Amino acid sequence: MGTMTEPPSSLLSSRPGSPMMTTGRVGSPAAAEEASVSYDRVISLFTHRHSTELYDRHVAAIHRMCRAAAEGFAIRELPKVEQILTFTITLLQKTGARDVEEATVHLLKTLASPFVRRTSTDEFKMMNNISSILSTV
Repeated sequence: MGTMTEPPSSLLSSRPGSPMMTTGRVGSPAAAEEASVSYDRVISLFTHRHSTELYDRHVAAIHRMCRAAAEGFAIRELPKVEQILTFTITLLQKTGARDVEEATVHLLKTLASPFVRRTSTDEFKMMNNISSILSTV
């Protein structure tokens, strides 16, 4: 077995005419950091009866999630991100706190980044994920 070489950059770019997509590389540092963020745990932080009032933890989790997805959210994770966005907006309406507002803005700015496809067919197989989150925003 030889050493693995980097594929040409043309293989890593999104296809023309698709400005909302980028191709994520599984071995990239961003992919490893994004994998360390559990969207299910963030959702349970918002919904669990013992943590629903821990607003500072909600804010910290949103910022951590956005830092991990700085290059864009994976298309397959968009339904969970949509849930978190809904919880965040509800929290903002409920508290009106400045730190919650900043976390909401950070989440929306991260959503403005191109979505990341992990496989070449993500954008076709999961088009409903994309359209659903765009209608939520």
